[in-house]
Amino acid sequence: MSNTSPSKLQRLTKYVRNKRTLYYYLNKSVRNPLARHLLHRLVRSMAPKAVTVGVSESDLATLRKDGILKLNQFLDPVSVTRIRDYLKPKPVYDFRETFSAIGDARTPLKLDEITIDKTMKLQYFDKDIAGCKDIVELANSPKIIALVSAYLGCKPMIVTMLSWWTKASGVPSDEFYDDRFHRDVDDYRFIKLFVYLTDVNPKNGAHCFVRGSHESPKCTQRRTFSDQEVSDHFGRDDQLVITGKSGDGFLEDTWGLHRSMPAIEGERLVLHFLYGLTSLNAQAPSKPVAKNTYNVDRYTNRVYLYE
Repeated sequence: MSNTSPSKLQRLTKYVRNKRTLYYYLNKSVRNPLARHLLHRLVRSMAPKAVTVGVSESDLATLRKDGILKLNQFLDPVSVTRIRDYLKPKPVYDFRETFSAIGDARTPLKLDEITIDKTMKLQYFDKDIAGCKDIVELANSPKIIALVSAYLGCKPMIVTMLSWWTKASGVPSDEFYDDRFHRDVDDYRFIKLFVYLTDVNPKNGAHCFVRGSHESPKCTQRRTFSDQEVSDHFGRDDQLVITGKSGDGFLEDTWGLHRSMPAIEGERLVLHFLYGLTSLNAQAPSKPVAKNTYNVDRYTNRVYLYE
């Protein structure tokens, strides 16, 4: 792993000078749900209008009410195998370098040469994700784009496309930030699509979401929350552990409280797509990384694809 870690002053200077990171970190500071709703309405008014032809009203109602919509067997087995085969030889980097490394200083690793002596999260590089036709077409699924457009109230941008392995060592490891309950603040309104590329159970890193918490004013501080704190404010029945088969997916408003279950055995491979109002996100590529040879919408894909 690279030892190049920026100082707090370096990070602050970088964020203030860059409108992309400045917007991202300003919206992180807005924790009041009403204020976030008002800012969402303002920002979406400047985006192209939503096209929601074919949207399922029942699915949309569930998403709005619960903050999550399960999509069982969303991806067929042939496509799962094709994506996994494509990713298998690609380099990964240690998830802990996501925020510690400057620019492109993340250390590329060969997946089959890594010794798993502690639980690791190993993420693929942007250019390799954007270079996979199946992944890009999945992100642009008409059903998903219609639902996301209706939920956001405008034409969405695909802000991040990620894929990573969670590999457990079988021995206790340091807890990752996202193993504790938290709220994402990627935009004033946004939604994410997750697709499992392996079978997932509570022991290999299943996702957990607190149903209805996306509309709650409770636990909105800028920090993580203990299991007990969440249980004090939300019912146990609303803490959904999302297990599933390879190919299962779910849409989720991750402003709602969520976490990964700490992995204690086995492994998990997941795809993740963030749909937002703007491209101004600190985790998005600073410039497009692949040519748009997929005949997908230019505006929606402008963060990752160039013409």
